[in-house]
Amino acid sequence: VGEDGSLHVTDARTYSFEGRYTLTAAVLDPPPGGGVIVNGVSVIDANGVSSTLTEVPFQGSWRTAGGPPSGYYAFDAIENTVYAFSTTEDERKTFVFDFTYANAVTRYDDVSVLYWQFVAPNWDVDTEDVHAFVHLPVPAGQSVVGGENVYAFGHGDINGVVSFGENNVFEFSAPRVKEGSFAEMRVAFPASWTPAVSPSQTRAYDGLPQVLEEEREWEHQAQVQRFIDVLMFVIPLCISLACLIVAIILFLRYGREHKPRFTDEY
Repeated sequence: VGEDGSLHVTDARTYSFEGRYTLTAAVLDPPPGGGVIVNGVSVIDANGVSSTLTEVPFQGSWRTAGGPPSGYYAFDAIENTVYAFSTTEDERKTFVFDFTYANAVTRYDDVSVLYWQFVAPNWDVDTEDVHAFVHLPVPAGQSVVGGENVYAFGHGDINGVVSFGENNVFEFSAPRVKEGSFAEMRVAFPASWTPAVSPSQTRAYDGLPQVLEEEREWEHQAQVQRFIDVLMFVIPLCISLACLIVAIILFLRYGREHKPRFTDEY
């Protein structure tokens, strides 16, 4: 996060390809009120060798077919989509998308707030092993203290975790974000850390009380959903065990084969 409220993102996505592919597309979802600037795209192959793709002007026909040869990328500014052209067949590759969102932060009188969806619901495959590391513009002599001067909340997958680490870096992580689901962050930190936010992203009132109130309500909803998920697992399990016990009792009482009393020889 920059002092001007921008968000510089290095997004590394590892894909496991089965078959032959020539194109990988990444949709960039800027926060409300922000634009996006693509700084570059690089590719890391299965051997760890990195190569930088060369930018070419985007052509509208590439949305459906065609494109330049391997080793290039193009940015579709209308649909905020980066097209990375790199021929791949039956291997793993990591595509590193480097871009900047302008006006990603909203500055209130008391706090600045970053609200960003780093895994969008329009991704067409499950995303595993998600880690998002956040670096705030911490002034000299100050530090990130979770729950005191920095509040970080994650939304989406209820199995996600927010953790504060060393060197003023904290992390959002989730083991899996399913197709159609999402993962997003909401971070509130001192407004003085972003003194150069544009006037369009500045609000002349305190924002932290509203953030905390909304998060408490959403946390309550998440707890209810977790409880429902547990019930959906426990109730069928209990019913199954009860049916099994009843079946055993009925078998022992009525279901055993009748023992004949005939003892003479045939």
